[in-house]
Amino acid sequence: MRDIEKQGLLEGTFVELEIGVDAGGAISFLNVKKTNLGSRASCIRDAVASARLGAGAAASWRHRITF
Repeated sequence: MRDIEKQGLLEGTFVELEIGVDAGGAISFLNVKKTNLGSRASCIRDAVASARLGAGAAASWRHRITF
């Protein structure tokens, strides 16, 4: 994300992610649904993909990250 910030692209940008997590905490799917960052959204997707989540109920949701 630092690279995006250095390019002056953060203010007003967004990434909408669709995420699925299984009962063990593993991400089962992670998709960029909408964004105005173009291919640069992959760095945000990769940061979320590297997150470690605890065990719990399986879930899926969509979340919009706005900068």
